[in-house]
Amino acid sequence: MKASRKSVIFLLFGAWLCGCGPAGPELTLTRGIVVRESASFREGTYLIPGVKGTDAPVVIIRGREIVLDFRGATLQGSVSDGVEETFQGVGICIDQASKIVIRNVTVKGYHLGILCKSCEGLQLENVDLSGNSLPQEFTSLP
Repeated sequence: MKASRKSVIFLLFGAWLCGCGPAGPELTLTRGIVVRESASFREGTYLIPGVKGTDAPVVIIRGREIVLDFRGATLQGSVSDGVEETFQGVGICIDQASKIVIRNVTVKGYHLGILCKSCEGLQLENVDLSGNSLPQEFTSLP
């Protein structure tokens, strides 16, 4: 049985209304979390200090066709706003990934807000990377 165009539109609108859209499950934001599928985070301010260097980012994204919605959350690495000497580490690292969408997040207080390694098709929507030593760094783009 074929679904009518109106039925499909109604189902998509209903999913949008209940918040069941493409963002996927709600995850807890913790240091070193690896995201491999679409997900969302609860709104709030998360004080997760950065670790010196680029080897221990707070959030790591790996995979294909991932939508990550932070729902207005702030990922904060340092409590010393504007004192770049205290900023270290990486807020979000996108590694070996393609077709990634990151939405609705402020990343501040890190040496690097977003680090992209082996990444293609990155889309940032309503993302504020001000307040880091370097907002973003792309190490390999096609």
